[in-house]
Amino acid sequence: MSGAESAGTPVRIIRRHGLRYGPAREADVRRCEELLLGGHGLTHIGYYTGGAYDFTLSLVSGPVAGVDPDPAEEDGWATYDRDADDNEVEDHEAAGGHVVHDMAELDQELRPADSGDLIRFVLQGRDAALFCLRVARGQFLFGVAPTPPPEPGDHPPQPAWVSVQAADRAMSALANDLRASFHQRQIDYGGWLWLTEQGLESATPDDAPVAPVDNLAELDARMHDSPELPPTDDPDLYADPTGDDPRAYEVCRRYLSADDLHYTALCRGGRVMLAVDVLGADRLGHFFRGVDVPERRLMYREFGTRVEERVRNLTRGAYLTIGERLARAVLDVEQGAVFCYPLTNGDYLLAVTLDQDKVQLAEVKVAHLAAELTALGDGAPVSGPRR
Repeated sequence: MSGAESAGTPVRIIRRHGLRYGPAREADVRRCEELLLGGHGLTHIGYYTGGAYDFTLSLVSGPVAGVDPDPAEEDGWATYDRDADDNEVEDHEAAGGHVVHDMAELDQELRPADSGDLIRFVLQGRDAALFCLRVARGQFLFGVAPTPPPEPGDHPPQPAWVSVQAADRAMSALANDLRASFHQRQIDYGGWLWLTEQGLESATPDDAPVAPVDNLAELDARMHDSPELPPTDDPDLYADPTGDDPRAYEVCRRYLSADDLHYTALCRGGRVMLAVDVLGADRLGHFFRGVDVPERRLMYREFGTRVEERVRNLTRGAYLTIGERLARAVLDVEQGAVFCYPLTNGDYLLAVTLDQDKVQLAEVKVAHLAAELTALGDGAPVSGPRR
């Protein structure tokens, strides 16, 4: 029994073709159908060329209005060439067009960092997460996965990324399957290939070789046991400025490491209030070829001054699908990723890893760092990472 069927509700796939669809794309459609029915939490997949879809597929429960069931359907599943109205599907298709357009703009905006093309974009809100992956130049795979409600008694609630991790990984695998169909090499979207090579199912602390949360707890214990934190003039640590809350600075630098999380900034009202990084660490020197460390810092700072406006624009085109409240945005380039997490009172956490292998592990840290900074904004005392 498939994951979609296990809910006990009859499920149908609404299928819609765009102008670029042709018989040669049928194999791609079948790959997407299999993924939708595979129990990964995805409810919508589309393939876009430019801002227009080639085809879209959507899971819906029960009969589809205006469409007669196919008497030849097998195993309780039916595929329809869609002409019927369905507002939710149309919302997803519109969101896909917006996200593809936004991804092209963000790609240009991130180019000064010299970290390669933007290959994966995740936008998650209260209701759903959107995934957009660059399959080839001008061609994108788009997916929607609803965000499950918090489990009763889940205090604190698990980070947003955990609930859609299976969908994220499945979309990355599908994008590489589609690339293989026209003889292109794999891309390490989100660092999932590295995790697979390590024999890991996820970036959770139970099975990671460098368990992020456990290691953070050990680091937190060392910090509390020793009254002496690393000096601000440490050659691997850079801060600009310390901001109006020294506790936020202390929290941010405790999460930084040359292993995975390399840059953090607290942004507010078009200003970068605090930036702390280890970009100058000797171990990271091989990441700086076309630009140097000060240039990279400046680029991230300039991006941070626009992050609030950027978030508003991103959510405006997708809020009918993800909901009005953004939980996280991930801009995954060929060398690392940029993470954006809303905090409280209009503040945003901007964080960066330069290492593509460690994108998932870095986001474990970012999620816990965002929780600590949120607690600071709510007046709670600084605490260690939540286990």
